[in-house]
Amino acid sequence: MTAPFENDDLQHGHIVIVAARWLLALAGLGFLLYHAGSVAELAAGIAGVLVVAVVNFHLHTRILTRRPVPDDWIYWASAGDLLVVSLLVILQGGLASKAFVFFYPAVLCFALVFPRNITWMLAATLLAAYTLICASLGPIEDERILIPRLLALAGVAYVGSRYRDVEVARRSRRATLDRLENLTHKEVLS
Repeated sequence: MTAPFENDDLQHGHIVIVAARWLLALAGLGFLLYHAGSVAELAAGIAGVLVVAVVNFHLHTRILTRRPVPDDWIYWASAGDLLVVSLLVILQGGLASKAFVFFYPAVLCFALVFPRNITWMLAATLLAAYTLICASLGPIEDERILIPRLLALAGVAYVGSRYRDVEVARRSRRATLDRLENLTHKEVLS
């Protein structure tokens, strides 16, 4: 796998992550309005969704105006997505929270775009944080719920990262074939 294709994924993947974050923010807002247990939970959740939306708006305007978006900003924004979902999980009682499902699209988005080392760093941090959140908010009475969730999150990160690796290799092979084809055409014309 060559570095240009890996960097290309991140540069072209910015808009994918931004679009997915808009969907995540809208779904999160709908979830909050439908499932808020208290006014405090609703207020905190809406504040989190607004922070995600404001950051996403800034990143989206940079992309639309063709100004470069530093890679670090995208990494931090994705970490922020995980933080906001984690806060919702905390507000809703940890393991009993239904907001954990928002981890899956967030993990898939960065796994499809980020380099493997960043993907696994974020995924491992999420798995540890989710385990600590669930353990700290009460005894984990049923590890039959937590363990499959952790395995599924790790699986989403693995499959997304693996798909990205396959695509990078495919594009690398295609670029090599194109170069060989161009050389062959030049030799025929000579």
